[in-house]
Amino acid sequence: MFFHLFVSSLIPLSSGLYFSLKKSFTSFVSCIPRYFILFVAIVNGSSFLIWLSLSLLLVYRNACDFCTLIFVS
Repeated sequence: MFFHLFVSSLIPLSSGLYFSLKKSFTSFVSCIPRYFILFVAIVNGSSFLIWLSLSLLLVYRNACDFCTLIFVS
């Protein structure tokens, strides 16, 4: 008898806890893609700028070496 009262009192508590966890989880999951896309865009932009600066530095260095070679010879 007491066990039945104990279990029946836990049912609303567990359903309310489940609802609040489900609501907080869905709101958390809905925020992830927005910030993840922003993070990926920032990382891609930064890596592109680093790659561009390194390639331009390499081209400039080769061009300076080539001009030095032309002027010396």
